[in-house]
This record gives sequence, structure tokens and C-alpha cells, in this order.
Amino acid sequence: MKIAERISLLSIALAIALACAPAATADTFTYTVSAIDVSNGNTPISGSLTFTTTSLGGGYYGITGVSGSLGPSVGTPDTIADTNLSYDWLNTAHYNTIYLTVALAAGINVNYDNILNLSGVGPFFDQYGLYITATNGDVLNLYNNPSNVSSFTHYGYNNNIYSANNEDIGPFSMTPAPEPSTWMLLGSGLFTLAGLAWKSRTRNSSTAMC
Repeated sequence: MKIAERISLLSIALAIALACAPAATADTFTYTVSAIDVSNGNTPISGSLTFTTTSLGGGYYGITGVSGSLGPSVGTPDTIADTNLSYDWLNTAHYNTIYLTVALAAGINVNYDNILNLSGVGPFFDQYGLYITATNGDVLNLYNNPSNVSSFTHYGYNNNIYSANNEDIGPFSMTPAPEPSTWMLLGSGLFTLAGLAWKSRTRNSSTAMC
């Protein structure tokens, strides 16, 4: 089998696989997360988090579940599988003003609202932000501090992935991961390329027979 034929067949197979991928649900969002642990030798931290949400209107979403992993470049990351979250919401006028509170060990209280802001105005989280518990018991709080910097605090009671408990990691960033619709678009493009390659091969074969 010629190389051109192999490429055509592989392109068709890949296009079919991508086009048949399940469509994204409207209320599920996946982001890659990166941060620098400024209190631990500027250790890079990275991972991926998928948010299951309920639309609240206006580009705001109440987070009901988070899955994924997050941790340093060296060591074991925290596994996240928190699927029974509560959020606090009245309306957009009260965003960034109302919150829930959870009491942790050592008299530490964490304020949160578990609201994801995709309105296009402001950061992903407000000053209260997201509160999630890892499978090992560690607590993570992602929020936007009063200085308008997206911050990340780790309460590592099991001390699994960080050197210190109650550690302020510092600024973090989130980047949307490609949605299945993007892969389907790529699949359509591959279908087109495969068709052109096949047509070209057929034309060349006919020319060779003349």
C-alpha cells in the first residue's frame, strides 16, 4: 500500500473517531490550572480541573462538583473528586458580597461561594471563590484577593503535596481546555483532507492508465 493511501485511510479513521466523540454538556467546563508556590521555593504547580455547574444566568455558574488533579511538578498531586458542592447565590447584584463559611482545623475559617464567573467581566472567582476537598483530605481554596490577583491557598492537613500547612501558593491561572466541538471541527477538516487525497490518488491512477 502506497504512503498516500495509508495517510488517506489514517485520516479517515481519525476523523471518524473524532467526529463520534461525545458532545460537551453546556454546564461542564474543563481548565488547565497553573501556579507558582512562592512560599516553597517557587515550585511550579499544575493540573486540570473539570467543573460541573448550574447556570445562574448572565454568565455565572454555581459549581456543584469538581474533578481532576492539582499538584507540584515533583511529588504526588492531589486528586479532586468533590461531587457534592454547595454554592451561595441570590443574583448578580449580590455577587462577591454573600458567602458560605466552613470551619477547618486549628480555628481556621474559609469563606467561599463556589461561583464560576464566565461573564467576561472580572476573574473566574471572586474574593471568596472555590472551596474543594481532595480525596486525601487536603483543602484547596481558589479565589481573587482584594489586590485583584487570582490566589490559591492550600490547607494541607495530611501534608501530602506541599511542605507547609495553610500555605498561600500565590497567583494562579486557568486556561480553557478544547471542547469536544473543537475536536469535531478538526474531524470535519480531516474528512475534507482525506477526501481530497483520495480524489487526487484516483485521478493519478486514471492518468497512469491512459
